[in-house]
Amino acid sequence: MRATVLGWVLPLVVLTSVAHAETSTVPTSPRAALDQGARLRATGDVKGAIQALKAGKSAFPHHEQIRQALALAYLQDDNEFWALKVLREYEDEHPPACDTRAFQAWIHIQQANFDLADEILDTPGCDTPDYVAARTARLRAHMASQHGDTKAAGKHVEQARQAGRYYEEDKALLDAMTARFDPGRMPVTSWRADLAVGWTSNGLAGSPVDPADVGTDTQSPLVQLDARMRVVIPASRTLRPVLEAQVRTLDLMATTVGALSYRQPSFRPGVLIGDSTPRLLLTYGFDAVQIAGGDRYEQGPLWYSEGHRFDYEIEVNDYLFAFGGAGHREYREAGRTRFEGEHGLAVGLPISDEVRVMGGGSARWYRAANQAYDAQGATVLGQVQVRLPAGLEGRVNASVSYDRYPRSRGYFPGSQGDARADLQTRLKPGLWSPSWSGFRVGLDYEVSHRDSTAINYEYNDHRVLLHGVWVMDGDRFGVDLVSTDGREPLPHGVSASGQLAGDEMRIRDLMQQDEAVKRGSSCLN
Repeated sequence: MRATVLGWVLPLVVLTSVAHAETSTVPTSPRAALDQGARLRATGDVKGAIQALKAGKSAFPHHEQIRQALALAYLQDDNEFWALKVLREYEDEHPPACDTRAFQAWIHIQQANFDLADEILDTPGCDTPDYVAARTARLRAHMASQHGDTKAAGKHVEQARQAGRYYEEDKALLDAMTARFDPGRMPVTSWRADLAVGWTSNGLAGSPVDPADVGTDTQSPLVQLDARMRVVIPASRTLRPVLEAQVRTLDLMATTVGALSYRQPSFRPGVLIGDSTPRLLLTYGFDAVQIAGGDRYEQGPLWYSEGHRFDYEIEVNDYLFAFGGAGHREYREAGRTRFEGEHGLAVGLPISDEVRVMGGGSARWYRAANQAYDAQGATVLGQVQVRLPAGLEGRVNASVSYDRYPRSRGYFPGSQGDARADLQTRLKPGLWSPSWSGFRVGLDYEVSHRDSTAINYEYNDHRVLLHGVWVMDGDRFGVDLVSTDGREPLPHGVSASGQLAGDEMRIRDLMQQDEAVKRGSSCLN
């Protein structure tokens, strides 16, 4: 019987000894110790990871990252006491050990031991470099928020924002804390540039004019640009002058439709009223359209239209947005010159960390010199963003627009005596890359279709566009990030790589794009 028991027990003892030996073998290098500990933690063998990293600590007692990794393993094992002990020993042996000191403060904050965290952060020696000081300020902001002192939290966040460098894992958290404790803060300058190349099956789609005879082949390679810049002058937090400038261009390469290429510069000075939401933006806007082709009176390029508008935008809260405006637009074709107005409402809903939905609707009216161009219309538009593996992002946006020209009976070619009415649908799926310092690459396929009671204004269009988009602002431009090479990142759980793009496109911008596609397109020969 004893022999039988020993026959079962001895192999188990041997296997246990072998497993222990594997995790406690003296590592050949710090990297080997760290890799082994990471593998064991990833598989859930926290005890094994602790043994492996303890062996690494013994072999390389001056290696800070091994101590931090060992502390993380203890935390994963719910042993905060030994995590703090390991870190404190390293700080005592290698002062000031600012990374390790911040690690201890972070653990104390998680335990709500704010006095101990304060004591650690008050210890001199970690005022430089700037990314270390920024981390200290951020930790103090976190403590202030735990005490319910939002004013002090905002002050510490602003101190952290003065740095020119940040730990890689701290920047996304700092941005989130800024949005929470200083929601009215805006960068002085911000910009977005979208350069796209591609192909369209119908170069007439979205033309600002009713095209003349260009033949039957309207497909074309194209290049388009949409670039804008905003400057917010921080005169005060409740009243800030705003300057916005934008340039939109479309170049059609095919000779049959090249004359329909256009440039559209715009400029909007205004004033932003209010600090955090709700806040109101009031602007005067000027825009003009220059087309590449000419007409019967003049060779191109020529200025086709210009508009003067007064607009408003109301940010009700983080999710609700209202906009509108009215003004006068003058066309080279005098009959189209008109007074115009528009009002709209938009919502943005972060359904989860992986999905965001934007949607909106607008109504518009035109009162033209030639009553045939009087119109009323509406647009409903939505976009879904979905986070995909490998940092990719999928986007799908769609829109439906309806316009009616009630006094145009018999005026437009192909209307057969009826008043003109247009119904347009558009669908655009796309795949976008991760962001590299604000730069993204995206591939879109867009299909649009318009039905009209004036059959000469019906069309179908298919477009494929490869985008290069750069989104940046003065708060981020020139800011360097300290990588995680050679250290353990502070595990606060916020990652920029896991966030959906939230600053690239507003619902108003999507509606402007939709309006560009929706503009008059005639198949007249």
